[in-house]
Amino acid sequence: FYVDQSLINDFFAEYEDAQEDINSDIDAIVNSADKSLVSHFLDNIYRRIHSIKSNFRMIGEQQQSTTVHYLENIYNRVKSNADMDIVPVLYLVKVIIEELRFHSVNKLQLQARTESLHPLQAELEVLSGLSESDFQKNLITFLTKLELQGDYDANFSLAFLSEVFKEQK
Repeated sequence: FYVDQSLINDFFAEYEDAQEDINSDIDAIVNSADKSLVSHFLDNIYRRIHSIKSNFRMIGEQQQSTTVHYLENIYNRVKSNADMDIVPVLYLVKVIIEELRFHSVNKLQLQARTESLHPLQAELEVLSGLSESDFQKNLITFLTKLELQGDYDANFSLAFLSEVFKEQK
């Protein structure tokens, strides 16, 4: 599957825009005093996740697209369930989108050998199929493992988000 370099450049420009929008909307949710706006930001995040999935398909990156598909399923499930805590899922979205960007830069721009996304994809697939009680417990375990493995924005740690969310309830 050959992809023109200009298409790859367009992909990364769109990906960076989507990632910035997602991060901005997550910050707005976490910091918003106006709870009526939260639904708007959650919908924006969903649209951007879906756009990223479609863009991966457009450049022939099926594995990344499938990984985002499972993330999208998890996000939509929690977003539509008012009883579930959205904060850990917001963290999951931020981390997975960053992880996929890093993987894609290495593979598509640097032509570097990359690790398989299968373990990450498999974990998201399992999470997406769990019952509500098992989902919550396994999500926190998975996020803790991800946080220990990656170098993610320290201002967006799971501990920080949990504290912010508890204060808002």
